[in-house]
Amino acid sequence: MENLNENLNTVFDLCQKKYDYNEIFEILKSGSVMEKQVAVLSLNEIRSHLDAEILISNLTGIDGKVRQVVAYKILQLMPEYKHFFLNKDFYDIFSKSIVDIDSNVCRLIIDAVSYLKTDVEFCAYIANKMKDIISCSLVELKKIPFRAKKYTSNKQYFKIYWCLETLVCFYSYLEKDDLFFILDNCSKLPEYTIREKCAVILKFLSNKVDFADIYASLLNDENYYVRNV
Repeated sequence: MENLNENLNTVFDLCQKKYDYNEIFEILKSGSVMEKQVAVLSLNEIRSHLDAEILISNLTGIDGKVRQVVAYKILQLMPEYKHFFLNKDFYDIFSKSIVDIDSNVCRLIIDAVSYLKTDVEFCAYIANKMKDIISCSLVELKKIPFRAKKYTSNKQYFKIYWCLETLVCFYSYLEKDDLFFILDNCSKLPEYTIREKCAVILKFLSNKVDFADIYASLLNDENYYVRNV
């Protein structure tokens, strides 16, 4: 109980403190989990590519509580400061965050990178990275023994779902054969939420001729939400 009270007092003190810009980034570089969580919420601008790098470096390899608040802050800042985030060194971090184990991080980063759709290079990269992750997950699913515990396959379904959610925005940057491969395979998976995402992508296609069989299958899916996208 004493430790709990100490922690609550620490949080209270941190929340009462006013952070200046430079102090926030010093904390992001070397502060504790609790300090980073609180300090980053006071950030309301980005002044350089280096500062963007410090912020985005806290999206991976760190406590989930920090990843979530950093993802939230990136989404908040992205509309005005997206030019600082269009850095090739950041692309892989974004793609890893899209399949973070925390679904809140996944959602926040997908919403954030949607602001980068004006950059063709980024769009092509992220679309093809999603394709690669999906392809790897499909391979892994085939390796899982029938009697394996469900969480083993759920891990791969989780990745596929968030990659497809990303491709709802970026599918047009894939080669037609690659998109066909993804939709053909994913539309046959047992998780209806994945089939539903396939249906959403197909709905947006201007030319469905080459995907007619997949589209017809989803229109007649056993699940209400899939067939009524």
